[in-house]
Amino acid sequence: MNKADQKFIEEYKPLSIPSDYHTDASEQDKVIYCLADIELGTAHAVAHKIHEYEPTEPLEIIQEYTSRILSDLYEKGLLKGDEQEGVKVYDLSKITSLNKGQVNPDLIQ
Repeated sequence: MNKADQKFIEEYKPLSIPSDYHTDASEQDKVIYCLADIELGTAHAVAHKIHEYEPTEPLEIIQEYTSRILSDLYEKGLLKGDEQEGVKVYDLSKITSLNKGQVNPDLIQ
């Protein structure tokens, strides 16, 4: 596997939800854990949830990285988001809900 393939796989690997919140976890793991905990929410709501776990961390810093991470993951197609009243509301249903689609084998050529 070449370096470009490795970078792509690392960049677009499926998300996994951490089992617990850890203050020493990566920013992305904190964001994913808190989004899963609240089930769906804006970057602002996720940042406030993180702030509950880390009240000494400045909320402005949490909001900045939360917004950036959620936006990046959404742009990569790794999580869902819907615009509601001019604000993006994110959720993890792409990885927490079963696909309800089906395949008709008679149509496969």
